[in-house]
Amino acid sequence: MGRMFNAMTIAAALALAAPVAFGQTTLKADVPFAFVAGGVQWPAGEYEVRSDQQNGSAVVTIRNAESGRGAVMLAQSPLIGKSLDQPKLMFKCGDGPCRMAEVWDGSSTGWQLAVPRGKQGAVQYTAAVRLQPREIH
Repeated sequence: MGRMFNAMTIAAALALAAPVAFGQTTLKADVPFAFVAGGVQWPAGEYEVRSDQQNGSAVVTIRNAESGRGAVMLAQSPLIGKSLDQPKLMFKCGDGPCRMAEVWDGSSTGWQLAVPRGKQGAVQYTAAVRLQPREIH
């Protein structure tokens, strides 16, 4: 009887933990400037941003609402300790187009993205774009 109770307790704990381990967040962003993300140059516009988190890593997907074109990026590392109340995209900007550098879903964990240097040179400023809940049509 004791072993069966332990097995049922472990199964219940795993079932409750599954949504946390496979967390998904889909948000929208109105980006007012051209930018680079996932090795692609994107025009200003409305974007759907999704982060799929599993086992301490994340995959970030961005999709242009008008064209339907998208890209998938593997997050380099979690950013922990910077508590941001609002979900945001963070961009590093300089001489060329801004580059998407971080994704924050509104929790205390964000995700750093690979930012190729290219011809951009040094970062001159950082831009933030607030993410909003995606409206389902």
